[in-house]
Amino acid sequence: MHGTHATLSFDKISPFRFTRRNIGFDVPQSVLLPGTNLNVDIHLKGVAIMAVSIFLAKLFGLYLIIISTLFFIRREALIQTIQSFMANSALVMLASIYNLIGGLAVTIGHPVWGFQWELLVSLIGLSMLIKGFCGLGFPTTFFQWNLSFIQKKAKWNWMLGITLVVGLFLTVKGFIA
Repeated sequence: MHGTHATLSFDKISPFRFTRRNIGFDVPQSVLLPGTNLNVDIHLKGVAIMAVSIFLAKLFGLYLIIISTLFFIRREALIQTIQSFMANSALVMLASIYNLIGGLAVTIGHPVWGFQWELLVSLIGLSMLIKGFCGLGFPTTFFQWNLSFIQKKAKWNWMLGITLVVGLFLTVKGFIA
């Protein structure tokens, strides 16, 4: 005996309503409601990925605003901190491992590579992954390059300006979406 068939489509849903296995799938899941003969197709349409994008946009956006502002104000202190940081190889390795893990988590958990605003979140994850890899594989060269870049005030201020704009953009997208 065949049951009645209905289709439900969800555009915006809390990220906590679906399990991890549903993230990234754009295929309907058919559900037979218990105690009835009603067969329901549920179309996820990237809802869970969008929830992750919004969360990461808020997180990265606020982080980039705070960091770029503080780094602009305290550039000289940052140079001294990086020089002290480079002297401690265990700390360099630990920070690089954290960057690598964070980059892998964002890159794997947020696989959005199309030309939309969510691409910025994926690119931040990819940059974390590259930064972690370079910090582990080539720590002295990598941190010397970073230090020489920071010491060039004009280039550094441009980079901080871009970082601030990206942070503002992601924050607005995250909190308005």
